[in-house]
Amino acid sequence: MSLLRTIGWASTGFAAAHVLESAWHRFTAHGKRPDPTRTGHLEHHRKAADPVDVPSEIRDNAARVGKTLLGLNLVLAPLLGLRRTVAFSVGLTAGLVAVNYYHARMHRRAPRGRYEEWMWRFHWHHHAADARVNFGLTNPLLDFALGTAVVPAEVTLHPNLVPAWLRAAGGSFAGIRTASPT
Repeated sequence: MSLLRTIGWASTGFAAAHVLESAWHRFTAHGKRPDPTRTGHLEHHRKAADPVDVPSEIRDNAARVGKTLLGLNLVLAPLLGLRRTVAFSVGLTAGLVAVNYYHARMHRRAPRGRYEEWMWRFHWHHHAADARVNFGLTNPLLDFALGTAVVPAEVTLHPNLVPAWLRAAGGSFAGIRTASPT
């Protein structure tokens, strides 16, 4: 297999990570059935002001992701061949790590640039206003395709949800602001 095809399969895996992340967030993390990751995610919503600890998240989910990748490889290898399957899995793994790190940024630092300002509002709207929309933690495309995207010009966070970077910015930055305590 050529290098270009290998890169293509890895890129497909990377893109699939964003689809899986959005599907997991919508159907598992906010779904009805009990799941260990659901409990942790709902706790994340309650403590949205806390920074996301990516190494801990990766460590906590490593066994589950590893089993999923093993199963995926066992199913796909006979269909696609081992080289394509491994390239896809490497891309998928890299994509899942990238999703975790990008999501953590939204809780750790202020947005930089127009796209991040827009994406941070998209994400924080999910946390602060309506958990039934904006499931793409790091990529809104599936939300637009499924009609679950809401793009507010401004998001108001309850004081308990305000991350440290927003407090440091005086409580308002890039269309994200702290609600006045009542």
